[in-house]
Amino acid sequence: MDFQFFLTDNKSGYKTKEVWFSKNHPEEYKKLIEYCEPFNLDNFKEKVWFYYHNLTSKPTCKTCGKETKFAGRFDRGYNDFCELKCINDNKEEMNDRIKKSFQEKYGIDYFPQHEDFFKKQRETKLKRYGVENYNNQEKLRKTSLEKWGVDSYTKTTKYRDIMINKVKERYEDLEVCEVSSDFSEFKIKCENCNELYDIKQNLLRTRKKEKLVLCTNCNPTGVNISSSYEYIICSILSEWNVEFIRQYKPFKNKRMSIDIFVPNKNFGIEFDGLYFHSEKFKDNDYHLNKTNMSKELGINLIHIFEDEWIYQREKVISIIKDRLGLNENIINGSECNIVEVSLEDSKNILDKNHIEGYESSSIRVGLEYGGEVVSLLTIKKCGKDCVVSRYCNKMNYSIIGGEGILFNYIKDMYKPKKVVININNRFEDGVRYKNIGFKYKGDIQPNFWYIKNDMRYRRKVSENRIFDCGYNVWYNDYKLLI
Repeated sequence: MDFQFFLTDNKSGYKTKEVWFSKNHPEEYKKLIEYCEPFNLDNFKEKVWFYYHNLTSKPTCKTCGKETKFAGRFDRGYNDFCELKCINDNKEEMNDRIKKSFQEKYGIDYFPQHEDFFKKQRETKLKRYGVENYNNQEKLRKTSLEKWGVDSYTKTTKYRDIMINKVKERYEDLEVCEVSSDFSEFKIKCENCNELYDIKQNLLRTRKKEKLVLCTNCNPTGVNISSSYEYIICSILSEWNVEFIRQYKPFKNKRMSIDIFVPNKNFGIEFDGLYFHSEKFKDNDYHLNKTNMSKELGINLIHIFEDEWIYQREKVISIIKDRLGLNENIINGSECNIVEVSLEDSKNILDKNHIEGYESSSIRVGLEYGGEVVSLLTIKKCGKDCVVSRYCNKMNYSIIGGEGILFNYIKDMYKPKKVVININNRFEDGVRYKNIGFKYKGDIQPNFWYIKNDMRYRRKVSENRIFDCGYNVWYNDYKLLI
C-alpha cells in the first residue's frame, strides 16, 4: 500500500477515516500508528501523510524555522510557513511562487503582463459601472469624509499618531523629534553635537546599514557620503593586499582626478554619487570623456553608480575583483559542457550575477561546470542577425576562453548572418572581442536615467538626470565565413 491508495476512489474521504481504516486494514494501521506515535500528530489524516511520505520530523517554517501545521489537504500537505508574518517576511519566496504559477498558466511572470489583462479589466468595469475607465476614488473620498471628516484616512490625526509611533519604535535608539507629513523625512536630535538635524528615511537607512555618522550636521550629505563609500572600497582593496592611490591626477586638467587608482594594473575606479554627478553638476558627456581620457593614458577606468554600490554591492565587488585578476575560481572553458538554458534559469542567473540584471532574449546558452551554469550568453534574434542581450560569468569566477566557445556554438547551431554586441563603456572597452573575430563598428552616445533619492529610474520621476558613458558596438559578420 502507498499514498496513491488514499487518492484513488476516495471522493467521500472514507479511506482517511480512522475507524474504517483500522477495521479494513488492521496490520497497515498498526504500522502507521507505531511509526507516528513519537511525533505527537494531531489527527489521522496528518498521520497518513506523515507515514506515507516517510517523514522523520515535522516540516519547519521557511522563514523562522518553527514547526508548521498540517494543511488538512492531501494536495498541500504541511504549510510552508507557520504564520502570516513569516509569509510577509519572506517576499522573495512568495514572489517566486507567484511567478512560477503564472509561468505555468500563462507563460508570463505576472498577469498584468498578459495581453488580455487590460481588455478584461475594461470589460469588467464596463459591465459593473457602465464606463471602461471607472475608478472609485470619489466613493472613497465620500466615505472617508463621512467617517473621518477628511477625504483620506491618511490625513487623520489617528493615522498620523500610529505612523509616528511606528517610526519611533523602528528607530528607538534615536531621539526622533518630528516626522514630515509623508513620513519620508525626520528631524532627529544628535547625541554628539546636541543639535537637531533633518534626514530623509532612505539616507538614514543607508547610513545605519553602513555604520556611518547619522547626523547631517556632523556628516553633511553629498560629498562625504560618497567619500565614505570610497573608503569602504579602499578598505576592501587593503584586505586584498592591493596597492592603490586615492585621488590620482594623471590628466592635464589637475582639477580632475581618478577616485581610486591601482598602478600595477593601470586600473581605475570612479565612484559616481547620483546627485553630484547628475546634470546639475556634470555635462552629459562628462563620464564618457573621463573614460576616453583615461583610455588614452592606458588606464582601464570603470564607473560605479551610487545605487549599484548600495543595492548590488556583491556584483560590484566581483567586477573589481575580476579586473584585478583576483577571482578565486578559474576554470578553463574547454572543461565545461555547453548547455541550452531555460528562460526561468537565465532570469535567475542574470539577476544574481549581471550588474544590469535580466533582459529578454530568444537564445540562451551557457557553460556548465560541476552541475551549475558558470557562464551565460543570451541573444535576441533580429531576422537572420543576432544582438547580444547579456553575457556574464558567475560572480567571482573566471572562465578562460568562455565567450569564444559560446559564440562559436551560436555560429554553428543557429547560423546567424551577423552577431552584434553593445559593450557598456562604464565597465570595459570591448577589445577582448577582437580576439574572437569581432570588429569595431562605432559608438552609441551616453544615455540617461532620472534620479530620485538614491535610485536611478528609466521613467520620469524627477527633473534631474544622470548620464552614463554610452556603448561601443562590435560585430562579427559570419556570412563572410560561410
